[in-house]
Amino acid sequence: MAYEIDVVIPIIKKDLEVLKLTLASIRKNLKHSIGNIFLVSPAIACIKKFAEDYSCIFINEKEVVDIELSEINYINNNTDRSGWLYQQLLKLNIDKFSDKKFVFVCDADTLFVRPVSFIENDKVLFETRALKESEDVYIEVAKKLLGTTISYDKSYVVHHMMICIKTLKDFKAYIERIFSTDFNKAILENYKKDDWQGFSEYMTYAYYNKINNQEGIYEEDWGNLMIRNWDDSLRQKDLCWFEKKYSEEFKTVSLQHYCRAKVKSKSSFIRFFFNR
Repeated sequence: MAYEIDVVIPIIKKDLEVLKLTLASIRKNLKHSIGNIFLVSPAIACIKKFAEDYSCIFINEKEVVDIELSEINYINNNTDRSGWLYQQLLKLNIDKFSDKKFVFVCDADTLFVRPVSFIENDKVLFETRALKESEDVYIEVAKKLLGTTISYDKSYVVHHMMICIKTLKDFKAYIERIFSTDFNKAILENYKKDDWQGFSEYMTYAYYNKINNQEGIYEEDWGNLMIRNWDDSLRQKDLCWFEKKYSEEFKTVSLQHYCRAKVKSKSSFIRFFFNR
């Protein structure tokens, strides 16, 4: 059965530099009927205008999560990680505004360079990649939130995910029952604040599905290339250029802001990338 899906992209102002390419790639290569494309962001005029110009729907992030960004106060290694955690909560609250059965959540800097589908015979694709040692905290927190001792040898932390809204609601209710509190509060009270990577929405949601919804998912390799040291000339290329160059080997490429060639040092990109 073919489903019409919504697409959700959380963004901030810096994401606009590559978002045109991302939208073009989604509209061309995401092989699903697309209803709405929602841009979830702070209420900034240029983002609202961009949404209007590119036939998207602007959603004020404050209407999605009933917690102010300033309330999170996630500081690690003298760097404010609050915005990084906040955008994960935005992704996990898409049921607040979408009425579709399936919603595709995507990072603003991910380009789809060949046709891809994420639903087959009513099963949802979960893409995987090799697990990094640094992701042990993601697993630790996911297991704590889900009350499980089960671990898996793959990472589900990729730059996009198809989410079944019913499963998302069940996932949130499951955590609320365990902690006897609101879902967002449960996350904020149990992420690992003394670690740089204190929580992963993708890993935790994937673990819930692996444990409670195995029959509803299937897995494939991620097939992504993260382009390093890219400059402004690259974002001036059109989608066809990326497709011709990368589609034979990869499904997606990422043009993340902190990988731009102009960044002088690790400390400078950290300050810029995580400052909202």
